[in-house]
This record gives sequence, structure tokens and C-alpha cells, in this order.
Amino acid sequence: MWLVLSVLFVTLTSILGITEILRRFWLFIMQPKNSPPFLLVVKLSEDVAVQQLRYALEFSSWEKKGDFSKVVVVTAELSDKTCKEIEKIAKTRNDVILCDKF
Repeated sequence: MWLVLSVLFVTLTSILGITEILRRFWLFIMQPKNSPPFLLVVKLSEDVAVQQLRYALEFSSWEKKGDFSKVVVVTAELSDKTCKEIEKIAKTRNDVILCDKF
């Protein structure tokens, strides 16, 4: 039983790893050469603004270095309290740009 489960686990993780390698290779082929790094634009919602920002920062950090140079955060429809929380997080990071218009 344990042998079957361990073989199944190794097979599944190997397939996922190969899939990730193929995805990276395909994106490497499709990316225009000498293009500037991308900006990740996030339009925040009032209820989950802080979680959205944290997710975007974590997502950009896990992607290949140089893919996303900055995270642009749109705070157009947020309350003052939420904007202050977002600004507090943005001050600690140098890769976040705040934008109040969409």
C-alpha cells in the first residue's frame, strides 16, 4: 500500500515538475527579446484589499526574477482607512507603485 502511494506521489510530482519546466520554456520562447520588464497591475477591492496586495507581492516574488519589475496598485475605490493600510505596506517595499485613478 505504501509503495503504491509513494510511487503515485513521485509520479504526480514529476508530471507537475515537467509541466512547469515546459511552461517556463514556452514563455522563454514567446517573450519578445529586449522587452522591458512587465508591470503587475492590481485593482483592489474594499473588502480584501490587503490580502490582494499581499498575494500580488507574493506572486511577483515567486515568478522568475525580472518578469515583474513593479506592482502597480490601483486604490481608486477604497476608503481612507484601507488606503492608509495599503500605503503602510507600500512604504516598506520599493517595488510597489500606488495609483489613485483607474
